[in-house]
Amino acid sequence: MRAHILAAAILLSPVAAAAQAPVPVAVIVKTSQFEDQAQKDRLDSARDLKGYLSKKTMRLVETPEEAIVVIEVLGRGVQTQDTKSLERSAGGSRIEQRSDKDKVLRVKLSVGDYSTEIEGRSADGEYVIMTTWSQAAILASNAIDKWIKTNRAKLPER
Repeated sequence: MRAHILAAAILLSPVAAAAQAPVPVAVIVKTSQFEDQAQKDRLDSARDLKGYLSKKTMRLVETPEEAIVVIEVLGRGVQTQDTKSLERSAGGSRIEQRSDKDKVLRVKLSVGDYSTEIEGRSADGEYVIMTTWSQAAILASNAIDKWIKTNRAKLPER
């Protein structure tokens, strides 16, 4: 009798675990419907975001009607920050000036009437070899994933 109960518990445990696993949140990534000079950049970043978000705890859908969360790529750009640093050596000291160029991806996350802007910033700096739009998309997708995990219980069901 105990063997039957143990066997049933072993067989049912994956079913119970699967039943408790959260259903992936339906997400759509889109850009503006209007054509302008920046549309190609937005489409490139939307493609990057879709690739990274598909590896997270969400399910990409094709239409806004299917989606719980709507991600709209607003734009991307380079932000320059001038920095100065003091370098000291045996021969004296000098001020070194540099311009860091961060690549910034801005997206809007919407659920019903609620929306918030999220930014992915591939930060430049003294020890950074290069910044990329792909890195900005990774950072934005991480922020989106964190927002969804934090607010998962408040999201509507579909």
